[in-house]
Amino acid sequence: RVPNTEAHRRCGDYLLAQLRRHSSAVTEQCVDLRAYDGTTLKARNFVAEFYPDKPKRILLLAHWDCRPWADSDADASKHRQPVMGANDGASGVGVALEVARLLAANEPTVGVDILLTDAEDYGIMVIFHGCTIPRGWERMYPNYVGSEAVRASENLIFGQYECDRESIHASLYPYIRNTVGCMEFGGTFLNKRLERNNGKPDANGRVRGTIRRTTDAFELATAILFQNPIQNFAIAPNNLEDAPAAALDFLREVPTTWDDIQYISGEPGRNVAIARKHGNTWYIGAVNASEEVFSLDVKALEARFGGKASVLGTVKDELSIITGYKKPLKIKANDGLVVVIR
Repeated sequence: RVPNTEAHRRCGDYLLAQLRRHSSAVTEQCVDLRAYDGTTLKARNFVAEFYPDKPKRILLLAHWDCRPWADSDADASKHRQPVMGANDGASGVGVALEVARLLAANEPTVGVDILLTDAEDYGIMVIFHGCTIPRGWERMYPNYVGSEAVRASENLIFGQYECDRESIHASLYPYIRNTVGCMEFGGTFLNKRLERNNGKPDANGRVRGTIRRTTDAFELATAILFQNPIQNFAIAPNNLEDAPAAALDFLREVPTTWDDIQYISGEPGRNVAIARKHGNTWYIGAVNASEEVFSLDVKALEARFGGKASVLGTVKDELSIITGYKKPLKIKANDGLVVVIR
């Protein structure tokens, strides 16, 4: 079942047929993936839904592909031979198929989704968590794709103190930590309360979660200010329905790799504005941690980078598309601004 082989294609067809025997809601996801060594993998995921009307659900997941090299075998002479398929991912898939058969005949109390993933065993791309500064680690590309090495976004969930100081930390990292190497912060929250109910009382009537102090515009700006080849946005399922459409559109668009970077203005620990270029488009992110207003002259940026600006900012505490920017725009404390110039 090594990707791009005839055996892989035939096995995928078999799995798809078996899932369709037991579920009328089966989705095949086909995608060309660029592997760590540059190979284009013809990957196929299979999703089978059982009792989709049930709101409480569990997910059963297994990968169905095989590793093309037995590079952990004790016998070094076998390191370039494929791993035997029966010993690599077969049992999990076999269990999932049997569960599918049983679910078709026996309705459970919860809904069940079965996901069979592809291209999982071809090779890894790693984001390191921990506190080691990644000095020069980019030389390990394409296996290495980022490092945390920062007081990252999970701390905002752990305690209110971190939320209260988020803007200060965000206005420091572009000057210090992110200048050394890529930084996987994992932020860009769109929930106001950092837990699954987003401020709604739980079954016991309690409102849980730390309180985000920053605006949506601030959070979106960090997707530009913080650089890592893979961005892990901290959005929640409810954000797909309750977040501003402009925010989701921006997150789908914003690149993770850049051709140029230019400092605009700011002071460490108080504010920062940085421009990054991808292709012919400039993305400018600005955030402010100071009680003093931080200004950004969009007209001057248009003249500097050559093009027409689209601006996302805060109007009456809501994320808004800003069209009037003849004068410099003022950014208040815990607020931000996103400018895209094409």
